[in-house]
Amino acid sequence: MARRFTPKLIFLPAQPVEIRGRRHRYVRRAPDGSAVFEDEQTQEQVRHSDAELAQLLEAKQFDVLPWPVVKAPDMAEELAAMRDRVANDEGLHAETIRWWRYVRAWVKSGNASYTKDILKPLIERVANDIGDPEPPGPSTVQKWIKRFREGGRTFEALAPMIHRRGNRTTRFSGEVMDLVDRAIDESYLQPGEPPLTFAHNKLLVLAADRNDSLPEGMKIKVPSARTLYRMRDRRIDAYTLVATRRGKEEADALFQPVGSAPGVDAINRIWEIDHTEVTSFLVCYGPEPDPDRIIGHPWITVALDRHSTMPVGLYVGFEGPSLFTAFECLRNAILPKGYMRENYPQIQNDWPCFGVPGCAVPDNAAEFRSPQFPIACAALGIDVQYTPVGKARFKGKIERFFGTLQTQCRSVTGARFADYYRRVRRPTPETASLVTLEQLEYLLHRWIADVYAVSPRRRFEGRSARDMWENSARIHAIAPPSRERVLTSLSLTEFRVPRKDGITFLGLRYNSTELANLRIAPKCQSA
Repeated sequence: MARRFTPKLIFLPAQPVEIRGRRHRYVRRAPDGSAVFEDEQTQEQVRHSDAELAQLLEAKQFDVLPWPVVKAPDMAEELAAMRDRVANDEGLHAETIRWWRYVRAWVKSGNASYTKDILKPLIERVANDIGDPEPPGPSTVQKWIKRFREGGRTFEALAPMIHRRGNRTTRFSGEVMDLVDRAIDESYLQPGEPPLTFAHNKLLVLAADRNDSLPEGMKIKVPSARTLYRMRDRRIDAYTLVATRRGKEEADALFQPVGSAPGVDAINRIWEIDHTEVTSFLVCYGPEPDPDRIIGHPWITVALDRHSTMPVGLYVGFEGPSLFTAFECLRNAILPKGYMRENYPQIQNDWPCFGVPGCAVPDNAAEFRSPQFPIACAALGIDVQYTPVGKARFKGKIERFFGTLQTQCRSVTGARFADYYRRVRRPTPETASLVTLEQLEYLLHRWIADVYAVSPRRRFEGRSARDMWENSARIHAIAPPSRERVLTSLSLTEFRVPRKDGITFLGLRYNSTELANLRIAPKCQSA
């Protein structure tokens, strides 16, 4: 590649890392600017320049490791499961995010200590930024920071352990809870706002039908109406309740936040993320373009750095907008793009963008509103700020990028493929390029690295988006991401209740001795 860039990297004190398969800890910066690491087993110190570390990052021979759980290591498994618990409890989710923002301000400040004098201005600034009417005191934030450090410096360690209070066992089986959910869905979450007594009456009917086929000692116990009220509050979030009973418009008006995006003065502060359908291309399957094997127009998901207008991540496919495509794009954006040198040696320039942003700005699409999206982002230290409904100008950088992409990535073959568009009942464009998915991925990478990124911009006084990225990266160091943390956090989670015949996922049924043991294990209702 003709042009490569070496970013300035930054590490926390005693940051655990892995270099060529061996565990090390960051010690300091040497006078020559190289980073000094100490081998945990031999205590031997090694030095690496930022250029060497960047090459090791791209070759997957260097990784930032998770911090160890200092207190109660036996709770590491419980902490690993906290993300899913937070995602499914709206109150727990909101409180954990609130705590995280105060702790994150301390982490970003770079202070090793957290005395009250240090925390007071941080608390005041965060409270003003998020509009917290009752900000915590310094002593409270000190407790949160201590939990954060002792819990392996993870977002999950801050989740209030309310699930451990009181009696943590349930009196009702998974089968009963399935009937409860069905009764609520069919008789309560309906237009017209029916009372919850309708759901309880429905539950009695469903339970009676089920008990007819069971022996006397195995008949299921039906919750009382009072218990059903408590179940409703724990199992239905406020947005779903209003949306199903009064309509989505009223739910959006009640719960969607309104506000403008914050300003930005450096790279990796704010990323905009969105999807678009690329109508300039038709993709076919097979090793070569074939008009008889057309699949259709591809969708791309892009993350764009607001300061430099550099696209930092990309995903191409046919899934359409979804949580999966959003996670794949963020994964590509955060990790170094070392694959380009091996996969696309014809491309002249590298793609220097990587790192974890401070804030992600999506729109209000369902995939971004899914509880899993903000939880996954928070686990990586990313705030999520949604744009106001119907106001694209709040993420205008990425909207303009999509317009540039559609304009510049015009057809290669110039064919119209009128027969295909007649079959799918869509307007026939002037031209459309026929490519395979592999060819399209190559074309998009080449256009980003060799055309878009290096083109001079009038708004930047003749400098390119890549120039803006590199200039900022020299001043504002980039913290290398933890590959393990990124892959774990940006993974989809599904919930199923094990039954006698196993569980069903994506149309396939799974059953085993392990699942059978899971059903009878204490304090376990789901998998």
